[in-house]
Amino acid sequence: MRYLTADWLFTGEGTPLQDAVLEVADDGTVAGISHEAVNAEKYNGVLCPGFVNAHCHLELSGMKGRIPEKTGLPDFLGAVMSERHRDMDDVMAMESAEGEMIDAGIVALCDISNNDTSFSLKHEGRMAYHTFLEVFGLDPRKADDIYAHGIALAGRLPAGTATVTPHAPYSVSPALFRKIAVDALASHSVLSVHNQESASEDVMFSEGTGALKEILESMQFDLSAIAGTGKRSLPSWLPRLPRNCRLLLVHNIYTTEADIRFATASHDVYWCFCPRANLYIENRLPDFELFSRMNARCCIGTDSYASNHSLSILEELKAIASAAPAISLSLLLQWATLNGARFMGIENRYGSFATGMKPGVNLITNFDVERFRLTGKSVVKKLV
Repeated sequence: MRYLTADWLFTGEGTPLQDAVLEVADDGTVAGISHEAVNAEKYNGVLCPGFVNAHCHLELSGMKGRIPEKTGLPDFLGAVMSERHRDMDDVMAMESAEGEMIDAGIVALCDISNNDTSFSLKHEGRMAYHTFLEVFGLDPRKADDIYAHGIALAGRLPAGTATVTPHAPYSVSPALFRKIAVDALASHSVLSVHNQESASEDVMFSEGTGALKEILESMQFDLSAIAGTGKRSLPSWLPRLPRNCRLLLVHNIYTTEADIRFATASHDVYWCFCPRANLYIENRLPDFELFSRMNARCCIGTDSYASNHSLSILEELKAIASAAPAISLSLLLQWATLNGARFMGIENRYGSFATGMKPGVNLITNFDVERFRLTGKSVVKKLV
């Protein structure tokens, strides 16, 4: 048994504790929380559960430093499409990225996959994974084949750990959405969709024009079935998905209060932020304080090495804390731990220090103890 104590202990939700001792069995199981223990390991900083990375693309790990920054989403998509195929089989880069995340205190990962090159890592089980087999295609005649390919890939991973999911509303035909929706309705699936990452996404849906439409048409996509709806992106496509599945909307840079109300009124929605990727691509951040005020269920992701310099949840939290200082660190830590576990459906093991859990234990140091705030020099160390 280990007894761990620090200036603060964050259990996964609620008010952080002082003078608390975390009791952890040798196999990592939380045995309880007390206020006294002999020979406790004492640390400066805050103890929290292991982080849940709610959005990453392991397959793009070989693209570090290859894509220009701050070009905007349309040009970024073009660059990724032209570069990705020579890097998607870089298993060594994926192994390195996974190791980096583990060292940075990440214990569970929602990973976007387009093929099977990351599957060997997932079978090793060094982290808890849910794999989203991302499909895209705007030709309705190809919807059956595209969907069948995704299902075949999902069948190569353990049951319940993979689902076929739409890439983004601008890259999936209504016919392909219907295929995904039927399966999601039957199986109560979790789904993940890139959402409102660019202002031109809303323009394309509402007006049928803009830079995103131009870049997609240059790639020979036929947008006639989705562009020019007269509505913003989210209300244009969200009704195509069933209400009974948990849905993760990723990025949300241009999401408005009306969008949040529309989504939460009709669907079981979680919102994932990848702020450093947003800065890398669009040089703009979501309105974090808006989501906080509306009590939205938020999660944190890192995106990929195509759009980030490191895969660290703590660095993402520091970016949010800098941009939205009114949001408490306890809420940010809940976004990074328990909320992600709840979305993944693994909150019976990860995300909190409830007795019987095995969530991992992180120590955050170089920390403003008095105000319970991160600093620019805060670092994380995995203790368990």
